[in-house]
This record gives sequence, C-alpha cells and structure tokens, in this order.
Amino acid sequence: MNIGINTDFEGAMVFLSEMWMLILPIIIINLALVIAALISLIRKEVKLGDKVIWLILILFVQLLGPVLYFAMGSGLLDKRITEGRDTH
Repeated sequence: MNIGINTDFEGAMVFLSEMWMLILPIIIINLALVIAALISLIRKEVKLGDKVIWLILILFVQLLGPVLYFAMGSGLLDKRITEGRDTH
C-alpha cells in the first residue's frame, strides 16, 4: 500500500516539474516585457495621468498589458509628445 502512495507522489512531482518547464519561459518573457515597458514608459515625457494609466495596465494586466503598451500605447504617447511640442 505504501508503494502506491509513493508512486502517486513521484508521479505528482514529475507532473509539477513538467509544468514548471512549461510555465517558467512564460514567466520570464512576461517579466522581460514588463521591465522593458516600464523603462520605456518612464523615459517618455508625457502627462502624469497618461503614465499612471499605462502603469496600471502594464502591472496589473499581466502579459497583455505590456503587449498593448508596445502595440498601441507607445505610439500614442509619442504622438502626444509631438503634438505637445508643436503647440508651444
């Protein structure tokens, strides 16, 4: 009876190690995207309100937030920076 429990435990450990091998690259990619998006956002000279909105999206909408920032937000913020300089 102990052999069955031990085998189940070993099977569970193998399953968990296989899951980590699948999940770890996603975690690393997500972390890299978040860091890159935050660095990009910090370097932009835009209104604080715009930065706060993107900051919330980047940090709390995991994986999708940084992708949205690079796909849409970065360009929109660049456009606002350019428009702001043209009006002065």
